[in-house]
Amino acid sequence: MRLHDGLIDYIDLKQEGDKLIFINDKYSSFLLGYKDKYETTNQTTAKTNQRPKVVATGDNTYLESWMLTLIASAGMAMVLRKKQRD
Repeated sequence: MRLHDGLIDYIDLKQEGDKLIFINDKYSSFLLGYKDKYETTNQTTAKTNQRPKVVATGDNTYLESWMLTLIASAGMAMVLRKKQRD
């Protein structure tokens, strides 16, 4: 895909060995992506990939714990600011 002047265009490319080759006539930003292939069987369309793959990032923290920390910090800041004014 190519981003040029706010528009995204899909560019045809071909694979030669371990290289992808495409022709471009504009100085742009590029993004390499893929589309899932679909199989058609008996009037139904099913994805070949039945389960989405989850990337293991190593981050096992929960968003709720960060939100609770943020709320507690904001509460403490308000209490300290009120005490400082008095």
